[in-house]
Amino acid sequence: MIGLVALASAIALGDFLAALMKGSRIGEIVRESFTIGGWVSMWRPLEIFLYDWWPIRSEVRLSERLAAMPVRIRYLNATAPMHGEQTGQRCRQEVNGRAASPREL
Repeated sequence: MIGLVALASAIALGDFLAALMKGSRIGEIVRESFTIGGWVSMWRPLEIFLYDWWPIRSEVRLSERLAAMPVRIRYLNATAPMHGEQTGQRCRQEVNGRAASPREL
């Protein structure tokens, strides 16, 4: 969006300055310079839109999977169960709807 505003502003400013310098070669050069500058300002937004969104989307998917991942914190030197924690055979965590193996815990 910022790139489009910069492009429109550059074209409008170039046309305005060219109109002030009617018939002058310098006015045409100024107008074309602003037009080129406006398109150069669009370079990075277009590059992101056309090519760079794939890695961004991949990173979003990874973040969503990490956010949904079940996490269990186990203290190695804990002597008593923490609040809400069960011990022994009853302490089983489920992974994807099935009981987790000790390796998964």
